[in-house]
Parts: sequence; structure tokens; C-alpha cells
Amino acid sequence: MALTPLLFVVGYRGTEGELYVSDLNTTAGFETFLAAAKELNYPVIDINGKNQLGVSKTHQATVYRGRRWSTARAFLDPAQSRSNLHIAGNALVRRVVIEKGRAVGVEMERDGKISVVKARKEVILSAGAIGSPQILMLSGIGPKAHLDSLGVPVVADLPVGENLQDHTFVLFEYYTNVTLGHSNEDFESTQSAIYYLLLGKGPLSTTDLAEGIGFFRTKWQEDNIADIQLHMWWIQSFGSGAFTDCVWLMRVSCLIFLQETSMHRPSWWARRPQT
Repeated sequence: MALTPLLFVVGYRGTEGELYVSDLNTTAGFETFLAAAKELNYPVIDINGKNQLGVSKTHQATVYRGRRWSTARAFLDPAQSRSNLHIAGNALVRRVVIEKGRAVGVEMERDGKISVVKARKEVILSAGAIGSPQILMLSGIGPKAHLDSLGVPVVADLPVGENLQDHTFVLFEYYTNVTLGHSNEDFESTQSAIYYLLLGKGPLSTTDLAEGIGFFRTKWQEDNIADIQLHMWWIQSFGSGAFTDCVWLMRVSCLIFLQETSMHRPSWWARRPQT
């Protein structure tokens, strides 16, 4: 992992690798957010470091020189010429093919045709927090009662998907007539375009992520880990009613960490697990 550091914890992160992690550009609005956090005695931290309680000096993203540095760009692009790698685009994996208790390939749909790709050694399933459990259950690996209700033959009765975790999202909006972020004109100007093309910086290099971010522990949280996350970002608004001129809208989103302990009988509890 290659870093462009501002506040990275020395000795805690790696500093080499193909996937870039960069600090995002910030505006005057972020400095206001940071000053408010310091006034309330919240520590300034590296949110991806050892401790997550506090506010981050900058938001971090897999971006390099203003461009998204995805896992495909970091790992697949350099390896495309390898003889032992074949990338199938526009392909949808329907299930893992299992024979005699062993994964031997995958069934996929591509261009309207269904085919099976066999594996010589192993099948690695990496489809994300939603996709991987779905594919496993379509393959017959999951809670028996749920698979039976869908008519999927059960290969293995396992609690797949029962540790699904999510968080609620509450939005707060505040208006101000003080310029605190990038305006519409900033994004549309020729100067911004040139600045981005030559240096990878400026308004066009932003990712539309929240500028300010913080993790906090409420009085109901017993462990010393966060159960509330705040995002802050600025949006130019032309308002209505009392706001007839161009104003700035500060949006603060509050995310409450919850865990679904059963996919069939949901029970929620406000906690962010340490793992």
C-alpha cells in the first residue's frame, strides 16, 4: 500500500504496495469542522490507524493524483499480460459448482449464455459483503430453513449471512451565507480543468466524499470503541423561501452502528464489533 501521508500512524501502516491511499483535498468548511472538534476536546486521529475515537485531519481514499486507484487498476492492469490470467468481463457468477463436497468451478452467465468454468485447484470467492453470501446460498451453502423456502438444494447447513452488519443514516442540514466549499463555478472553470489535468489537484480531484469524519462513543457504549460516526460536507445551494440568494448547505450525517444477529428474525443492537 503506497501512502501520501498527512497524519498516518508511523509504524502502524505499511508504506509500499500497488494500492495508493491518499489524503483528499479539503476546504475552509473542513477547517471549521476541525476547529469545532478541537474545541470539544476530541483528538485528531488517523481514522484507519490504531485508534478510531476522534476526528480525522483528512478523509482518505484509494486515490492517486486525483484519480480513483481501484483494485482493478492496482492489481489487474499490471497483470493482464500474464499467460495464467484470463479476465471475463460482463460475466455474472450464478453459483459455485460443488461436487462430492468440493468446489470444482463456477457457473456463470455471459452475453445471455450460461456456462461452467472448471477449476484445476481451487475456487476463490470474493464478491463482497452482500455478493459472497448470496452466491454461497445460491450454491446451497447457508441456513437450511432459508434455502428450503427458496427451493435451493442444501449442500451445507451453515449460518451464512447471519452476521450481516449495517448502520442507520440520519441527516442534519445547516445553512450559512459564508463560502466554505467549492462553488459550481469552481467545478466548471477552465482553470480547474487545467489544474486537474496537469497536477491532479483542485475541485475536480475530489471524490464527493465527506470532508470531515469522526468516530465517537456515546454514553450507552460500554466498550472503548465507537458506536457513532459523523460525516460532514458542504454543498452550494440556491435555496428557497427565506434563502433567496446562493447559500451554503452543511450536511452532517450521523451513522449509528447496528448489527443484525439473525437474517430471519432481525434483532438489532447498537454496537460496532472490534473485529
